[in-house]
Amino acid sequence: MTVRKAAKGSYSRYNQKYNIGFINRDGMEDETQFESVKTLKELSDLFRDFCKENGFKTNTVTYVEAV
Repeated sequence: MTVRKAAKGSYSRYNQKYNIGFINRDGMEDETQFESVKTLKELSDLFRDFCKENGFKTNTVTYVEAV
């Protein structure tokens, strides 16, 4: 699923740090963290750029967690 879909119900404008679980190129579950996130769009854009840089698919998100 996408970041936007996975974040539904988990996203809070008051939290600025998020963990995103996803499936990597090897088919294994992995996780990354983004800090100082102000909007859901920004979180989605950050993850998209992360995936592009690392060769991951953007639709393999398993969870979004506010930290």
